[in-house]
Amino acid sequence: ERLGGKPLSGDDRFKLHLLLPWVWALVHNERIVQLACRSLNTVDVWCWSSDVNVKERRSDAYFPWHQDSTYAGISPVHTAVTVWLALTPSNE
Repeated sequence: ERLGGKPLSGDDRFKLHLLLPWVWALVHNERIVQLACRSLNTVDVWCWSSDVNVKERRSDAYFPWHQDSTYAGISPVHTAVTVWLALTPSNE
């Protein structure tokens, strides 16, 4: 995806749901929202952020498991959930 004619990189990768209509639609997808609500045992959720991590095909880049709450300062940690979606096939 490009924003203003340039590839997404750096800080341009964050809060994309406010900039790109297709990301807005994805964040509001009923199935995704229902899964988030179910995992938090609530009927209402809000999107704090949206971002992309680009890993080119056959890249050595690695995105290890981690706790986003550590970086975001979310406390208590059981009040938030992150949803990671592969936007392209990830079988290679």
